[in-house]
Amino acid sequence: MSEKVTNSVLILICILLILSTSACGRWMIRGTVLDADTGKPIEKAAVHICWGRTRGLPGMSYYQQIEAAEDLTDAEGLFTVPKYSTLLKEYDMAVYKRGFVCWSSDDIFPTYEKRKDFKLKDGMVIKLERFKEEYSKEKHVNFTTISSINRKMPGLFDDAIKSERELSYEEAQRNRREKRNPRSPATSSSKPVDASKIPSPPKNINKDTPGISHRLKKSISEQ
Repeated sequence: MSEKVTNSVLILICILLILSTSACGRWMIRGTVLDADTGKPIEKAAVHICWGRTRGLPGMSYYQQIEAAEDLTDAEGLFTVPKYSTLLKEYDMAVYKRGFVCWSSDDIFPTYEKRKDFKLKDGMVIKLERFKEEYSKEKHVNFTTISSINRKMPGLFDDAIKSERELSYEEAQRNRREKRNPRSPATSSSKPVDASKIPSPPKNINKDTPGISHRLKKSISEQ
């Protein structure tokens, strides 16, 4: 009985060693970024990926970052990023090019639906949609910064989204100014004077007659 238990323990240890060895595996993979409308490669698109894992016990867990990497696509839209065995590991990936919607491996802008059609592998193809006028710039700023929250700062991706960060700063400043100086409704209820209602001076009165100017002003003020 004890021999069977010993053999079972040894087999379990071997399995764990094999799994832990494969879990430590790291290799580089390549991908391509294309324009979703034209199918042409997009050059100088910033690619960010962050690998990490959740450690600790349920209710007392914490996130541990393993590696954050980034790259810029070349003239053919190609980029290279590291890949780990996904055993006990997770990743977040984002791709950004000004004029296009930020691509995230987790969610889809602007609906925030979960992305289900992507698999991180060698030869992957990522298609960027052009930013449309009806999209909210403020919401896109938040989406971009959250999608790359673990990015290197400073770094390639952080430099690429500089315009997004500046827009976010301007929006925050505008909100602060509006809170300090709220717009008050107009207090004046006066209406413009209708020139047709201004009485003309009597023809039989000389223009030099004293008091005529005063009576005209009083008549206008009463309208």
